[in-house]
Amino acid sequence: MEKEMSIRIQRLDEKAGIQTKGSKLAAGQDLYSIEDIPIPASSRVLVKIGLEVPVPEGTYGCIAPRTSAKVHICPLYLMRHVWDGGQNYQTPVDVWVIHTLINLG
Repeated sequence: MEKEMSIRIQRLDEKAGIQTKGSKLAAGQDLYSIEDIPIPASSRVLVKIGLEVPVPEGTYGCIAPRTSAKVHICPLYLMRHVWDGGQNYQTPVDVWVIHTLINLG
């Protein structure tokens, strides 16, 4: 029998939104930025989400781009972010976002 795992997400900023699922069948959850920042073409920006997501020792946490972004031809790409579980790795989870359109100006 499998054990149920719970993760205690900590809000580090009062503007941090609680993650949501896009649909009942979604495997992952949507995250929200605590900043309103521009992401110019051909650049990457570290976006703060204001959450700490500790995961149990012997596991890892992962933020990955959504497959639906490809379907909608979205120019923004989330870089995969992985962190190890356990007490030594409890830090804020930030996300690198890359704007893939080329700046011709």
